[in-house]
Amino acid sequence: MSVKPVLIQMDAADNVAIVGNDGGLAKDTVLPSGLRLVQAIPQAHKVALHAIAKGAAICRYGVTIGYAMQDLPAGSWVHERVIQMPEPRISNSCLWRRSPPYQTLQSPICLAQRLWAIAIRMGLWGREICWA
Repeated sequence: MSVKPVLIQMDAADNVAIVGNDGGLAKDTVLPSGLRLVQAIPQAHKVALHAIAKGAAICRYGVTIGYAMQDLPAGSWVHERVIQMPEPRISNSCLWRRSPPYQTLQSPICLAQRLWAIAIRMGLWGREICWA
């Protein structure tokens, strides 16, 4: 009995989709579009919907989330080891200010931007994180 693939594509411009099947999808699974997976894709990970050339933008949510570090054939697993992440956009107003005896930020939005930048630099992008 074959498993019906569940894919989540957030925007029509996206060239990747998220695998929603429990346990992921096996190699050679045929997607509703007729695309055949060239490798197994874990649950909640991205699959290339079209061939992506080295250096080309990887789009999700209709925006560029990174650039391909190698040629990615259609149906391949798109993960952090094959994506060059863009530098985070942080405004100069979000720099840490010294305020004895601790550091504060100007706004909660700045804190979110700083935490996002730290997560990207630490390689936590796309991974489940337990903050407990």
